This record gives sequence, structure tokens and C-alpha cells, in this order.
Amino acid sequence: MAKVEAASFRLRGRQPALVVQPLRLRIDADNLGPLLAAQPAGTIVLECSDQPTLKFLVNDACLAHGLPLVLAGVQRWRGQVQAVVRGHACLRCMFEAPPPPELAESCSAVGVMGTAAGLLGYWMAHLAFALRAGSDCAGELWAIDARSLEPQVLRPKPRPGCPACASAR
Repeated sequence: MAKVEAASFRLRGRQPALVVQPLRLRIDADNLGPLLAAQPAGTIVLECSDQPTLKFLVNDACLAHGLPLVLAGVQRWRGQVQAVVRGHACLRCMFEAPPPPELAESCSAVGVMGTAAGLLGYWMAHLAFALRAGSDCAGELWAIDARSLEPQVLRPKPRPGCPACASAR
């Protein structure tokens, strides 16, 4: 079973009233804009791919469409999670651009601890609910080590000249 179908099945099993629209497609620059434009008000995008270039693409597109975003990444025991909303620091404010492919270690090459992925998934859900509840958690970058369970929180300001934030205005 595809991941998107398995996730949809599990979510509906836990919350039968939940509306889930699984889309089995490879997201790219051509289909992301129309996909986001078709989302109803109140949509929060969750990005959890293991592709740095896709993370930046989704960051930029969500800002351009005014959609809140929660993104996360995990490798080995460590991960990061961030809520992105217009007017707050975004992924591009902190990292400017994805790393060159030869410097971006893949999850399949370095491994991912299941507990670390679960912890980051929980944190993504927490931030999505916090955004929905009106919490001011946007822009914070949480770095979490699942071995020590010691989070680090960075609260950067939006970077002057950030192209993603500038295009969102």
C-alpha cells in the first residue's frame, strides 16, 4: 500500500469524521502552485519529504499562496521542525538555499531512527494544531535530539532580502 493511502486509512480509522484527500503524485514546480491554489481556507500544509530542494519549493509556494506550513526533517537521531507563516522567518530566511546534492546526505544513506521520525511527526502535528489555535509559534526552528530529548529553539527574525518572504508580500 502506498504511504499516502496507508496514512489516509489510519487517519480515517482514528477520526471517521476527518476529511482526508490522499493525492498520490510526485510534487514538482509545475503542479505545486495549482495544487496549493485549490486548497480551501484553513488548510495547513505539512511537508515531510527527505528532499531539501522540495522543502524550499514548498516553503516558497506556501508563502506565495498565503498558506501556513509546517515542515520537518530527520536523520539518524536528530531532526528539525518549523512552522512557517507570512511575516515570520521562513526556511529560506535561515538557510537561503538547499545544499548542493553532493552535500545533502540521503535518509537511505545515513539512516533514520523510527522513534526520531515519530517524535518529529508528533511535533509537526502539535505545531499544526497550535497554528490553528492561534499560537504565535511561527518562525521558530526546533532542533531535537531524540537520544537526549533536549530541544534547541531558534527564534530568528525574517531575513532582509529573503526572496520567499518578499514574494509573499
